Amino acid sequence: MKKSVKKWLFFVYIAAVMLISTKYNTYAAGNIYVDNLKVNGLTEAFGQPLSNLRFSWEIQTGLNNVNQTEYHVVFANTRNKLENQNYSYDSGWVKSRENTNVTLGYKFSENQLYYWKVQVKDNQGNVSDLSEEHCFSTEVGSVWKTNQAIWSNGGDFAFFRWKKSLDLSNVEKVLFSTTATSPEYSRQYVYNLYVNGQSIGVGPTRLDGNDLYYNVYDITDSLTNGQNVIGCVCYAEQRRAFLGQLICYYKDGTKKIMANTGTDRKEWTCLNGDEAFGNNATNVGTKQYYTQTAENLNSSKYPKGWLMSAYNDKKWTQPNTSGEMKSYKLCPYKSGVVNRYRQNPAEIRKLSENRYVIDFGNEMIGNVSVQLLCLTSQKWSVGYGEELNSDGSVKSEMRTGNIYRETWNLTPGYQEMSTINMKAFRYMEISGCTEKLSIGNITGWQVRQKTGNQELQFSSNNSILNDEYNLAKRTIENTSQDMYVDTQSRERQNYAGDTFINMMTATSMNSNYSLSAHSIEYALNHPTWPSEYMLYTVQASWKYYLYSGDIDFLNRNYSKIVNCMKVFSINGNGWITDPQRTVMVDWPASERDGYEMESAYYNTVLNAIYCGTCTDMANIAEYVGKTSEASYYRNLRNSVKASMIQKAYNPETGRFSDGLTKEGKKIDHYAQHATAFSLANQVYESQGMAVKMADSLKNEGINKMSVYGTFFLLQGLYNSNQGVLARQIMSNPSDYTGSRTWANMMYNSGATLTTEAWDSTIKSNMSYSHAWGSAPGTWLIQGLFGIKPTEPGWNEAETKLQPGGVEAASVSVPTTKGKVSADYKIEEDGSITLQMKIPSNMKMKIMIPGTVGQRLRINGTETEVVYNTDGYLETTLYGGSYLIIGGQSAVDTSELKECQNIVYRSCGKDWSAYETDGGTTGTKGKSQSLHKIQLRLNQIDGNVKYSVHVNSKGWLDWKKNGESAGEDDKIIQAVKVELEGNAAVQYDIYYRTYCQNYGWLDWAKNGEIAGTIGMNKRVEAFEIKLIPKNGQAPGETSVTYRQKGELSYSVHCQSYGWMSEVAEGTTAGTSGQGKRLEAIKINAKTKCQGAIQYQVHVQSYGWMDWKQNGTAAGTSGKAKRLEAIRIRLTGEMANKFDVYYRVHAQSYGWLDWAKNGEGAGTQGKAKRLEAIQIVLVKKNGVAPGSTQRPSVGMENHVSYTTHVQSYGWQSRAYDGEKSGTEGKSKRLEGIRIKWEDANTKGGIRYRTHVQSYGWQGWQQNDQISGTTGQAKRLEAIQIELTGDAANKYDVYYRVHCQSYGWLGWAKNGDLAGSSGMAKRLEAIEIKVVPKGESVDVGGNAYYSKEQTMDMEQDVIDEEQPSEEITQEPGNDNIVEEEISDSSDNKDVEEITGEDNGMNNEERDDESEKKSEEKLIEKNEQENY
Repeated sequence: MKKSVKKWLFFVYIAAVMLISTKYNTYAAGNIYVDNLKVNGLTEAFGQPLSNLRFSWEIQTGLNNVNQTEYHVVFANTRNKLENQNYSYDSGWVKSRENTNVTLGYKFSENQLYYWKVQVKDNQGNVSDLSEEHCFSTEVGSVWKTNQAIWSNGGDFAFFRWKKSLDLSNVEKVLFSTTATSPEYSRQYVYNLYVNGQSIGVGPTRLDGNDLYYNVYDITDSLTNGQNVIGCVCYAEQRRAFLGQLICYYKDGTKKIMANTGTDRKEWTCLNGDEAFGNNATNVGTKQYYTQTAENLNSSKYPKGWLMSAYNDKKWTQPNTSGEMKSYKLCPYKSGVVNRYRQNPAEIRKLSENRYVIDFGNEMIGNVSVQLLCLTSQKWSVGYGEELNSDGSVKSEMRTGNIYRETWNLTPGYQEMSTINMKAFRYMEISGCTEKLSIGNITGWQVRQKTGNQELQFSSNNSILNDEYNLAKRTIENTSQDMYVDTQSRERQNYAGDTFINMMTATSMNSNYSLSAHSIEYALNHPTWPSEYMLYTVQASWKYYLYSGDIDFLNRNYSKIVNCMKVFSINGNGWITDPQRTVMVDWPASERDGYEMESAYYNTVLNAIYCGTCTDMANIAEYVGKTSEASYYRNLRNSVKASMIQKAYNPETGRFSDGLTKEGKKIDHYAQHATAFSLANQVYESQGMAVKMADSLKNEGINKMSVYGTFFLLQGLYNSNQGVLARQIMSNPSDYTGSRTWANMMYNSGATLTTEAWDSTIKSNMSYSHAWGSAPGTWLIQGLFGIKPTEPGWNEAETKLQPGGVEAASVSVPTTKGKVSADYKIEEDGSITLQMKIPSNMKMKIMIPGTVGQRLRINGTETEVVYNTDGYLETTLYGGSYLIIGGQSAVDTSELKECQNIVYRSCGKDWSAYETDGGTTGTKGKSQSLHKIQLRLNQIDGNVKYSVHVNSKGWLDWKKNGESAGEDDKIIQAVKVELEGNAAVQYDIYYRTYCQNYGWLDWAKNGEIAGTIGMNKRVEAFEIKLIPKNGQAPGETSVTYRQKGELSYSVHCQSYGWMSEVAEGTTAGTSGQGKRLEAIKINAKTKCQGAIQYQVHVQSYGWMDWKQNGTAAGTSGKAKRLEAIRIRLTGEMANKFDVYYRVHAQSYGWLDWAKNGEGAGTQGKAKRLEAIQIVLVKKNGVAPGSTQRPSVGMENHVSYTTHVQSYGWQSRAYDGEKSGTEGKSKRLEGIRIKWEDANTKGGIRYRTHVQSYGWQGWQQNDQISGTTGQAKRLEAIQIELTGDAANKYDVYYRVHCQSYGWLGWAKNGDLAGSSGMAKRLEAIEIKVVPKGESVDVGGNAYYSKEQTMDMEQDVIDEEQPSEEITQEPGNDNIVEEEISDSSDNKDVEEITGEDNGMNNEERDDESEKKSEEKLIEKNEQENY
């Protein structure tokens, strides 16, 4: 039974394979034929440049593994000669695999018509018939009868008309060549060409230097035997001229110029169109970039029916000559025809009486026409726009600065008029129309190239991805005019970055790459801001060649491409810089994730792009034969990449810093862009590093890049095999206002073409027709399916599936070889079924995710495959249809963190984009206040409410779920946030603020205050996290806000006595009055335990004792000035805060801020203090100002802090101050020492003798010597100066040692403490004195076991009682320590069970003792 079932299943499987094969194989076995012939990549290839004509064709067959082995091309100048084999050229059979970019050894003539056919042989012995014919013509060249142009007698608008009877019986083709000037001022075409009422094309493209482009149109099918009318309506503001030439190619091979606007000017008639278009110089363009007049149609002046032969043009005049073209070089346009394509309205709505809104369904670039019978005269107010107002009317005052408003005057009778200029709009509003409008009365006309992408498709089981693909497809189709630009509404500017993204999406949807070539060449000749766009010009050049195989493009542009690289300076540190400092990173500026633009002299994003560009530049150089230059750029890439990783990458977090300062210091900010652009340009050493980088982006939980920047984010993720995260970014369903998602763009903003920004709250002047937002059109094809060429011209390609969890998808992609089709499904067992149709003559590497040892079943046959280390099964196939089964993947419908989280943003100058899950919104340390905030729960049941405290008003009303809290002209000082409903049951909400002077405060929770109250301090940034109910807080929670009165102080001032107490940050004292401070009292009342202590330097007395908590320090009634002050915190307060203070000193004014016990003021200068300011800042927060010069004449040389048993790290001590404890039996466990004298080069180094471990290695400049968390005592120390410091100064130090108390002073590396005696250090003092200055060293600085064996017991007996009295639970026990040292090692014993007493100490390594011998001997000689 089992065998019969298996046999039945096998036959079912074979039947399925045959069915699949039938689906793709539409040709009988053995058949092979050629179609889709093109010249220079164009199907309609008229007026092509003579140099390097490139021929291509596609091979169609029902066979697999078909490759062309030979081709045979023939052509003639007439169809009849071609059919009769009377060839002008016959290549014979040429052995070649090339079927794209084929060049022939034939000298073509200018202005000549050609017909050609091709046939091929394949590797299986098949020979095709000659193909169907294809026709093309060459450039007009010198055959222009004249370049004398014409124009009407004045006016910006002009109608031209040529009417003639033609006998077409012997005509093979009729071509019309035309151009006009000037397209520059309106950045659009000038002429609109018609033949017998049929639109033929618009043009020309804009000038390129002195090159004026012309188009050649095949108008044969638009002509009739008999009367014909060629009509042209033009618009130009300056240098007005129109040139046209008509030529007939006859069946006998002859040709004749039938009309030329210059030589045959009398055959043309013209009409000044300014009255017809109501030209009143009202600009609907954007004055900053271009001007374009409103088209105020006037039917009484409009020449109705002027394109028909029956029209009476007797009132028209003969055109004037125009010499405007004389100075230009006429060049053939090398891309496709731009023409008008109908777009009927989707809906017409009546708003009110005589008022209509026409919705064309999609955004369009173009114009409109009206066809309507009017019973009365009417005056219409006409508006166009991309959006509707809240009342349903059209927003004709566009965000982009265009004001699309016109006035149309209509007379009784049938109206048929058309506007001609480009506008970007979806909606049209008409007011004043007394007729009933229907869809047939208004027609929209898209102005674009014929893309031929209607048959392309992408479909999957993810509806958002499907909608994004269609959005991108519409975008590329509707924004493909004469060249790629940013948008046709605001700027109409060719930018290389926009061009790069436009072309990458277009290559996934169209195999005609000519518009890319033209746009790139224009960008090479017209570079723009920003600097990285120079690099994208290089990348675009390489991508164009990779897709097209057009080597002539690289050869003729090579020097210009190289120049794009040379504008950047290579620095000695391995990084490149832009001398102009015009890096963009992302746009708008609010989308940069806080990128440190100013301080990043060496910019990570720019360097990452440069790395990627070096790879492309090397490839270009290699293919044009510049091998040494190729090697140079590969080496340069490696150098910059290595330096970037070394100096900007954090291997712990997987993130790149924003860059380096001019001095080469790493910037401590990690914008998402720095890592994303590095990933996109493969700035990583291994796949493991790439994964780490991608994980860092994923962990942020939200996309922080613009719709432009996200293109490169997706590029990096797919390049590094992170398909799930890439898909999550594209399929993110969040559609709230401000979300960085295509869902927001499509469903919330209602965009039908991709927009300039995610929505208008991110960029208020955004356009709704910006193709740089079309990334899904690229990455669904080249990323999810991984379909892209790997060798120029698609000779070799790859399909690398990264399903990203999408269960099933299918796609078709046009290429120069033919269409690639792919259809996959992830089965229930995780295996993948992939159906592929590969064009003949293409070699395709197939990569399917899988595991080691797996095989693929291809068309029913088990096939050995290669497993690569990236986790893919590889096999190579040639043209044909294949069913591939195998591999391993998983369905994954998960989304980013933001999809079930809280999202929030802030408004300073502009609204920031949303953050989530602890991300920072706002800025830190840039003195920028927040004015408004918005919070919302994303896909969580419940509400979030929030209130802000602002200056002069206090707490404002609570807001909820995306509402704005705050006011434009008020500064936020504190916030409160709460959850409601199920959200409050499931989560606690934590939030913290970054405040002026204080930096980050601690995390507040569930409605607590975060920020400051009554202190006039701004909130500059904040963060929010949702934590599962009663879960662990994300950080410290003790100091969530600061309020007036926590810190106060008063001063005793000359003449005034004790002055009123002032609050934190306020000036106490006077300035400009010459009044001395004589005493001070300081109070600190925070939630934390501890005290504020202060010490003053008084005239005649010097430094006085430390005071604390409101006790007066200084004198009163003695006329003694304060000259300096030190302030420090103790206890928990010291752990939570830093205290900053600055003084106003006689002669010096305000000095900079001192901190935590540093001196502020003067010493040895006899200068009075006159005023003081004091602030508390959260520990390690941002200083309230400069800290460079807090004092004069009392600069510290050295500072130090010790780690004390039970207490941890102590407040920093300076120059002779004590660090540690006395009389508390607390061991020192670690120490950090820092050289503070910025005026003296050099430093300080030190090492310690640690219990059980002995002498440790040398540390320096605030590194830890000793241990923490191991309960190990310090027993001895050595300290010495280095560099210039050692030449100028001596360092002295003494220690407080168990049983001995304070020992004598050691000096310059001498030993201080003890060894072999198990005695802890309890405190230390360090001071620096000028070289050779005498110091009273006191007694011995160091004891060894051998020195004190006879006297040690007496000393211990004498000291023991006091030690026992001060002992606390867990402290060292002196009696026990004498015997076994148990208390000092109590914690360690509990962990390790080791006996670390005296006996253990006696077992110390003898070799270590020998290494100390000389130093011990030296100390003995000095101390005895």
